[in-house]
Amino acid sequence: MDDDRLRDLSERLSILLDKQQPVRAGGRGEERVREYGRFMALVEAYSQWRYENPVKSLVIRLISGGASCAALLLTLWWVAGTGVGEATGLQSLRTKATNVYYAILWSTRGDVDAALVAQMAPQRFPGTIEQVIDGVLVVSYYEAGKQYRRLVKPANVIMTDKKGFELWAKQYLLKGVTFDFYIPLEEIKGHKVWAAVIWYRKTPVNVELVERSLGYPEKNPPTAVVNQVFSQYYWNLARGS
Repeated sequence: MDDDRLRDLSERLSILLDKQQPVRAGGRGEERVREYGRFMALVEAYSQWRYENPVKSLVIRLISGGASCAALLLTLWWVAGTGVGEATGLQSLRTKATNVYYAILWSTRGDVDAALVAQMAPQRFPGTIEQVIDGVLVVSYYEAGKQYRRLVKPANVIMTDKKGFELWAKQYLLKGVTFDFYIPLEEIKGHKVWAAVIWYRKTPVNVELVERSLGYPEKNPPTAVVNQVFSQYYWNLARGS
């Protein structure tokens, strides 16, 4: 008896669902038609606005296109720093673009007179960094078999993070480096402070201060010839030489 009643209820439910199915389908179809109509009305209104405002429309399209390109470039730049970028060659392109950027940056930090280049040949000596005191390096160098000391500031870089500069300099303490001494910049308690390019393993490490945002390139420095040294260094990296 219960089985018969259950079958009867099941059949009635099936009949009811079959009757409601077209209604539901029709409801969804009508809603889709209304949505499509609203979309087409919006497209038509936008087309009319573009026709009536050609200049504003062009500006909006340019801004949208620029934003899309910027988003794409940022995405590619991020991907270049991943394993995918290394596998696809994007990392190499990113490195080359970075080197070109710094080469141009340094080359535009001041005009260099050809006569000045000849007059400002540096004094080059091997040596080491001994201490960092209040943004100034205490260095020792060797000339004719004798050891001397000087106070030094990295040439052509305006320091903005003194604490970061000290941490950066500590990695080179007591390591063998080469100094290119150019000119005295100032005096501290009777001791001249020299503008110098510091070389470590064929790299002018002054540029690391800019790369790490510890300072920025000085505009029209008295040692403007050094900008050529830094710019050429990055051009060589970009060319792979």
